[in-house]
Amino acid sequence: MNARLFALLPFPGRPETGRSAARPVISRFLGVSPEEVVFGEHEGGEPYLVNQPETRIGLSHSGPLLLAYAGPEPIGVDIERIKPRKNLDYLLAELFPETKRDERLAEDDWLRTFYALWTGREARLKRAGLSAWDWASAAGRSTQEVPVRHWEISGPEGDYLACAAADATVLHALRLALPPGYRAQPRKYGL
Repeated sequence: MNARLFALLPFPGRPETGRSAARPVISRFLGVSPEEVVFGEHEGGEPYLVNQPETRIGLSHSGPLLLAYAGPEPIGVDIERIKPRKNLDYLLAELFPETKRDERLAEDDWLRTFYALWTGREARLKRAGLSAWDWASAAGRSTQEVPVRHWEISGPEGDYLACAAADATVLHALRLALPPGYRAQPRKYGL
């Protein structure tokens, strides 16, 4: 299978239902019944399809949205709602010490930078088969060279930042299917 699916879906809001929400979309993409889409989980938490292990999947949710991928290549995806953080300076210093804050930039620019750093790192970790909880133990594994692409997404519930980490050909072919009322704009960050 060379085709790839990227979709942004309405999400029921309970973590255990993310895979359930993606099941009908993935089943249509694969041409199978929803009952045939059976999820498994590798030791590190990376989801896979039991009946089609050659198909790679990526899932992430935030608030009322679920970002889903299915295709032949490994990928990591993450989506986060952009919301103010009281401890932004602390988080930047602790989680991204290599990032020096430029005081000339507005607070909103720094907030978006934080979420770009966060989603990029989490997507890269997921692509490596790790979770955000493996952040510290991933220091020995090189994930930085994996390219990422970001989208700023606007919708009725607010703004989001979505990221995919994959090889360049996947990122070049990537398109997001959006639910009604949402729009996405590709965004480059000088990270």
